[in-house]
Amino acid sequence: MTRTERIKAAYAEWAASKGADPGVWMALMGPGFEFRTTLASVAGGGFKACYRRDEIGDYFAALDRTFAMEAMAPTVFIEQGDTVAGLIDAEWTNRATGRSFRSEVATFWTFDGDQASGYRELSDTAGIARTFD
Repeated sequence: MTRTERIKAAYAEWAASKGADPGVWMALMGPGFEFRTTLASVAGGGFKACYRRDEIGDYFAALDRTFAMEAMAPTVFIEQGDTVAGLIDAEWTNRATGRSFRSEVATFWTFDGDQASGYRELSDTAGIARTFD
């Protein structure tokens, strides 16, 4: 499988589990993996800007504690060199407030051989922040 095919398959599996199985992502990550998210800029979520591989469970625990996945659908992937960029259509509901948001999330995966060495996501933080009001 190509890197893009592996990422597509992981999104499909994660969406089918409604975000309950982060193990699909762990299988892609190499030992030096670094995960960066814009969710850290959203007050109330308890997210950090960067997680190392050994901390990624904290991110998924915060995500599950804070939001319920409604939908997750990759729409575009572009692979160039060691990077796979993607556009993901995502919908989540804030568990505490019941407010939902839908956002296109830009994702950037970097690879070292067949293992992911990094991930960066950029999302509509204003839309996410509104779910906490």
